[in-house]
Amino acid sequence: MSTSSFAFAGSLPVTVINETTVAKIDKDASINTEGEEGDPQDLRLRAVDDTLIVNVAGNLAVGSGAAVGIGADIAAITKKTKAIIKDASVVAPDPDTGLRPDDAPGIFAKRNIIIEADANDKLVSVVIGVSASGTAAIGINANIYVLTATTKSVIGDNAYVFANGSIVVDAAHYTDADLIVLSAAGGGAAAVNGGVGVAVFNKTVRAKIEEGAIVTALGEGDGLKNIRNGTIESSLTSADSISQPGLGNGGISPGFGLSDVSDGSIDFGLKDISDLDTDDQTEGRKLFEGKDYGARRIGENEEFHGLSVTATNVDDITAVGGAISGGGTAAVGGAASL
Repeated sequence: MSTSSFAFAGSLPVTVINETTVAKIDKDASINTEGEEGDPQDLRLRAVDDTLIVNVAGNLAVGSGAAVGIGADIAAITKKTKAIIKDASVVAPDPDTGLRPDDAPGIFAKRNIIIEADANDKLVSVVIGVSASGTAAIGINANIYVLTATTKSVIGDNAYVFANGSIVVDAAHYTDADLIVLSAAGGGAAAVNGGVGVAVFNKTVRAKIEEGAIVTALGEGDGLKNIRNGTIESSLTSADSISQPGLGNGGISPGFGLSDVSDGSIDFGLKDISDLDTDDQTEGRKLFEGKDYGARRIGENEEFHGLSVTATNVDDITAVGGAISGGGTAAVGGAASL
């Protein structure tokens, strides 16, 4: 809105996401109970939630008398990603043998059982505002992102899980956030200007075998490769942090499911934006490539045999705030990233 003496400009993208992604084997289910019969098999229970948000908000207010510009990008994201073998009923032993009855419910695999929950977020927010006037200019710009997430992989109470090979219970959540807010205001008499970037993340990542569960992994056959070991290192790329363990001799492609993942980095099609960082990309980190941290995995020449229970959380946050104010009499400018 503008007149000969007053101008107002504003932009306010708002994103609200509420997602639940569940892969589940229900209570007292029986899988692969044919005993010695049938072909060798793997069992894989996997839940994946990938979120990509790219929001750009801008405002320009110019007036001869006064100018007010307000811009904000607000996102509220709630995610639940779960891979669960549900609780099982308590099974009484056979009165004659004292052993577990052969017809009792259970989850079996002649090779490997992999239970995994993966959540991945790429959040990009850019807010730019400019206000200019002959007398007074006010500019207020902000990006505010709130992420609440639960990622868990669970074998439930009293569940019976048996594999001749290996068993993996794995939960991982990777978040890469780039929040940029730039604000400028200039007035002939006075200018007031502020920019703020706020990121609030509340994340729970859990891998667990519940009370009373009976889990057996004999570790026979070919071992698993490239599984996470529950620690973090800075030399891996984000694509490494989300690639999945192999089954038997085979392998699983990276979990993001994006064709851009080809060179060990997550691209997301933001090449032009990433060029803001440096003209020579070989000398510095690209602004929107999450290359700093990742989940450490076993060596490429190693194999894992047995039972692995791991939970990994990685947050890579880049926040940039800037404010420029100019006034003939007074100028106030402030920027903050929280």
